Amino acid sequence: MAEDSSPPINNQNSPEDQLNLTNEIDSKDEKAIKEIELIESDDALDNTITEQKINLPKKTHWFKSKKIYIPSIVIILIGLLFVLPYTRYAILGQFLSEKYSITLVDSQTMQPVIGGVVNVGGKIFTSDNSGKVTLKIKVGNKKIFITKKYYAALQTKIFVPVSQKKSLTISLVATGRQVSVLVTNKIGKNPVPDVIVSGSGSSGRTNSSGLAYLVLPTDKKIVSGSLSGSGFIKQTISINLSGVNNYSIVPSGSIYYLSNTSGKVDVVKSNLDGSNQTTVLEGNSSEGIYNTALYPSKDWNYLGLVANRNNLHPCLSIIQISNNANYIVDSTNGNYNVVGWDSNNNLIYTVQNNNLPSGSIGEYELKSYNSSTNLTKVLYQTGSQTIGINTVNEMFDSVNLLPNNSVIYSTSWVGNTSLFSGLIMNVTVINDNNTGQKTLQQFTQSNFSSLINAHFSSPSSLIFWLYPLNGNIANYYHYVNDQLEPVSSSSSIIANLFSTPNNYYLSASGLNVTYSNNVNGHSAIYSADSRGNNPKQLALLDNTFSPYAWYTDNYIILNKNYNEFYILPSSGVTDQPDLLKISDHL
Repeated sequence: MAEDSSPPINNQNSPEDQLNLTNEIDSKDEKAIKEIELIESDDALDNTITEQKINLPKKTHWFKSKKIYIPSIVIILIGLLFVLPYTRYAILGQFLSEKYSITLVDSQTMQPVIGGVVNVGGKIFTSDNSGKVTLKIKVGNKKIFITKKYYAALQTKIFVPVSQKKSLTISLVATGRQVSVLVTNKIGKNPVPDVIVSGSGSSGRTNSSGLAYLVLPTDKKIVSGSLSGSGFIKQTISINLSGVNNYSIVPSGSIYYLSNTSGKVDVVKSNLDGSNQTTVLEGNSSEGIYNTALYPSKDWNYLGLVANRNNLHPCLSIIQISNNANYIVDSTNGNYNVVGWDSNNNLIYTVQNNNLPSGSIGEYELKSYNSSTNLTKVLYQTGSQTIGINTVNEMFDSVNLLPNNSVIYSTSWVGNTSLFSGLIMNVTVINDNNTGQKTLQQFTQSNFSSLINAHFSSPSSLIFWLYPLNGNIANYYHYVNDQLEPVSSSSSIIANLFSTPNNYYLSASGLNVTYSNNVNGHSAIYSADSRGNNPKQLALLDNTFSPYAWYTDNYIILNKNYNEFYILPSSGVTDQPDLLKISDHL
């Protein structure tokens, strides 16, 4: 038997060999275990994914998401569109409108073009008296077409923004002839602004210098036109295209006065320049020139008329201008002395009753007629004293109307001086509605040799004086601030007393007064504020002129020789010939 050459099997390994063999087995086992764990973990993952897919919400979750995402996307897109001006105004122009103003001016004179036609998308607008057109149109870019007679047509673009300045001035080129017209006030000859001058389909507005510019046809020499302005009478004119065009315009309003040109004493009215004279109340041949008088209220809405219109005796009647109504308010057979109208349209007057015996109580009365209520109130009536066959009676020394609508008056006694003992002279103030009566000063009649005299020292203050029984120096008292205080005869106010006017005429607003003073033999006409401060000389005229009344706060009516009316602007005149005569009157 042959010998086996293989090495012998040795079941008896060394410890080192056994250790290596163990380690080798252990590593194989660990590898196998890891592979098994990996397979198991993949299976678990597959199971987990399967479970998640099974637990996913259904399609309703997706639709809910779209409700959030789609509007957000739309908002973002709209925001992007609004970032771009072109797309922004294309969108806003569908529903948003804004105001936009265009002013049309003449390219040569730069004066406003009146009556220009602006066409925006078929909408027609016309420029006003300032050449202005106000549009209400959609925002964005717009084409406009502008036409005007005797001007070249114009097409242009405007951009109407949102919440920004929206105005534009556009110049138009004239194709006709440029003609200038100067307009002045007939009263005072001052230039008048803002008068519309029209002719042959063209219009212009006067500037501060009274000049207006019109574009008129080139094939004519003269065209008919008109002047119209707030506070003035509309006037027809003829415009010379190759000559000078200077025109005067008359302020609107009417003045009332007495006239006997008809042979009777009529109440007439005319424009402020004396034109268009018409009869308001016809005379009845009973009136007399010397016992008929007319008294306009400060606003010229009422006229007080003292006249004999019933063939018996003079009465006091009122003419209401709004409807020309005429009604008697006092039919006392007496002698009327009208003090004037106050700012409340109360007529203050005194009347001596001829039906009462001389010296009777109430022979003289101070009254106030209220135009609103058509009622007359007695403010004061005089007294009387009889001793035996002798009588003394009270009478008014002075009655004056103050700017605050109160009446200040003084009374004293006349008759047998032996009966004066114990009789009192008074200076009293009372409101026009018969309230607030206040006695300012009392004097014992027997101590004085004169009546109580009065003279204005300012529009709201007066000096009262009277002479003692045995003395040549008067006692002076100054009424101011509703008080009557003694004043020294040597004071400056007394020294200058007779250089101040004895009458102030209050304007309709109560803000101004007018008065006259003698200056080197001339009548200087002044205006001042209601306290007499800041005087301004308006005219220096001959001494036959004196103030009569205000007409509004803009004009003063002057009397000349007490039978002619003139009108003076409150701005004054340089020379007497610049005065405008209204009319002769009684």
